[in-house]
Amino acid sequence: MTIICKQCGVELDKGMDECPLCHLAPGEEATEQTLRANKSVMLIKQKMNLWLAFSVISFSTIAFTILINLIIDSSLNWSLYVAGSVFSAWAYYSIYTFFRHYISMWVSLALSVTLGNLLLIDVLSDGNFWFIKLGLPIASGAFILSGVFHFISRHVKYQGFNLLGYALLVIVLLSLIVESALGLYKTDEIQLWWSLFVAISATPISLILLFIHYRLGKGNNLKSFFHI
Repeated sequence: MTIICKQCGVELDKGMDECPLCHLAPGEEATEQTLRANKSVMLIKQKMNLWLAFSVISFSTIAFTILINLIIDSSLNWSLYVAGSVFSAWAYYSIYTFFRHYISMWVSLALSVTLGNLLLIDVLSDGNFWFIKLGLPIASGAFILSGVFHFISRHVKYQGFNLLGYALLVIVLLSLIVESALGLYKTDEIQLWWSLFVAISATPISLILLFIHYRLGKGNNLKSFFHI
């Protein structure tokens, strides 16, 4: 007699003690708690299978690229760029897969991967040595500001105009960091020009958005705020 799992509809072979999908015994009905647990297990397995598949593809690509470079040129040159980029992509995906809910860990690990890749490119690009003055401050500033914005967006009580205001402030700070780093790299001096225009233009708008959100949070609607 054929046995069908009541939960999944899967046909079970003789002698099987449980369904291979939901792990319920033949004839057993799943409770809500069991369904949630099984769904969580299946999501974890799916995530791990995707990560393993991506890992195999990534490292196979790196190995073949290096092998081709050695065969053609008898040395490693262009393949290092490809290997570094593919490894960085694998590292980002791994960090997202395992640490996306831990913002401090995610930011620090992703920043380390980015800085390592930039340093590799700098070393391979005929010793221009732009990493310390250019790559390090810009990448660090971008990741730190992104982490701060993500932290704020997850912990504010209400999300609305305030997120737009915080995003504009992040853009202002990043603009100042980028132009400062460019000035130090070119002339060994901090020279602010276009970033000041960004700051002067965006900061008042940001403050207005934050104030509107504050007033709305106090129960005022937009009509009363603008006296319509």
